[in-house]
Amino acid sequence: MKVVTVEHHPELTLEAAMDILQKHFAGKYEVYKPRHRHGFFIVKKSTWAGVRIEPRQKGDSTLFVFSAWIPSDLLNALFMGLIAWVILRPRWKALEEEIKSFIENAPEFK
Repeated sequence: MKVVTVEHHPELTLEAAMDILQKHFAGKYEVYKPRHRHGFFIVKKSTWAGVRIEPRQKGDSTLFVFSAWIPSDLLNALFMGLIAWVILRPRWKALEEEIKSFIENAPEFK
C-alpha cells in the first residue's frame, strides 16, 4: 500500500478525485467506482492489473491511499493471494508508480 500526501484540499471528494484521474487517463485506463463498494475507486489497466485508490482527509492533509487490485471481482476472489502477488507485482508496481507520479505533480492537487 502506498500513501501520497498532497496539500490540504478539504473540498476534494471521492468523485472529484476520480474525475481528475478520469480526465488524465482517458483513453489509456478505465477509472471507475465499483458497484456495491464505497470509499474508493479503481484505475484499471487490464483485467489483471489495477490500482485501488482511496482519497482521505486527515488533519491538514489530503491523502491518497492506493494498493494493487485485480479489477475483476471473480478473478480477485479466486487469485488475490500470494501467487497472484508474485506473478502480477511488476505490473501493479509500474501502474502504482505512474499514478503516484501523476498525483504528486498534478496542478489540481497542489
